[in-house]
Amino acid sequence: MLRFFPLAVLLALPLTAQAQMAHYCGGAVVADRFETRVTRTPIMKAHYAVTLQNRRSTAVSVIIIVRGGLLDRPSPAPIRINPNQSVTVQLGNQAIIGSPPMRGEQIANVTGVSCV
Repeated sequence: MLRFFPLAVLLALPLTAQAQMAHYCGGAVVADRFETRVTRTPIMKAHYAVTLQNRRSTAVSVIIIVRGGLLDRPSPAPIRINPNQSVTVQLGNQAIIGSPPMRGEQIANVTGVSCV
């Protein structure tokens, strides 16, 4: 049992991908962090989030569409991001059964952001 303890601790920590940044709305909005957080309640689940930053000096409204088989995805409603501010949006979750959770670029590939 003790040999699995370090793996369990590692999976419980939030994992952040910051190496790549996704740009939306002509570069006005940047996804500067995709996050994966793994929980065990009672099954292992991966929870995904993105932090969007508005680089404009005016407010921007975006709609996030999450493709794929995630549960608890956000509804496609406008989200307002104030000038030069960031907002973290929960993208959904999935049970981890037989395959590792998504990370950075994989999360970016299922996340669509449109300006409205």
